[in-house]
Parts: sequence; C-alpha cells; structure tokens
Amino acid sequence: MKLVLAVAVDCSPGALAATRYALRLHREAGGAAALHLLNVQPTMTLAETLIAPRDLLAAHWGGAPGHAEMRESLEAAVAAGVEAHARILNGDPTEAILRVTAELQADLLLAGTRSLGAARELLIGSVARGLVQGASCPVILAG
Repeated sequence: MKLVLAVAVDCSPGALAATRYALRLHREAGGAAALHLLNVQPTMTLAETLIAPRDLLAAHWGGAPGHAEMRESLEAAVAAGVEAHARILNGDPTEAILRVTAELQADLLLAGTRSLGAARELLIGSVARGLVQGASCPVILAG
C-alpha cells in the first residue's frame, strides 16, 4: 500500500521544511509513497481582472505565480529522485487544501507555518490552524 503525502507549498521556509520532511518519509517508506505538492493562488476579483494588464492576467491564469512558489520544493524532490505531483489550486487556501487532501485520501498533510506577528497568530497562522482543525488526516506543521 502506498502512503499518500500531501504537502501545502508556498515560498516560505516552513513549506520547504515540510517538503524536506515529506521527502524523508518517502525515503523511509522505501519509495512506497506518493508525493503531492499543493499550491493555492487567490482568486482574482472582478475589479482586479478589469484593471490588470493582459500579461499579468495571462501569467496568473496560466499558473505562473504558483509554479514560482513551488520551484524550491519541486527542485528538492528532483534532487531526491522523487516524482512529485504538483497541483496549483485557486481560492481560499484552507478550503482548497482540505478539499484536495480529502480527494487524494491523503494519509498525512504537511504544511509550513509563517511568522505573522500578533503572537504568531496566537501560536500558529490562520491557514495552519484551519488545516489542523479541518483535515481528514493527521497534520504535521513545520516552521
């Protein structure tokens, strides 16, 4: 049976740490793990689409920001010889990550935390808190 690992990825050091831990778990499972990297981009508002330059719209809808945010995690997977399935999602980060994690029937969700101030968003950020509270599987947070 293959272990299914879902990793929420952005350009933060915590997300890269979560990816590296997922790669370690992959190695410890003898390669019997599927690695899914998930990046969420905010949905553009109608006003943003009306005033944004065409090239910016094309880049956004083509997934360029998401690909850029996943670059380090993808490079780490390639360096480790691990096939990673990258998905760029749109919408609310917490909802999108939870939805896809459930669809994948993930055995484990890994995510980074960000230092957001305000007593570190009362210890962990709002997205991280939402993932811990709503996930259908265990969650590991890296910071």
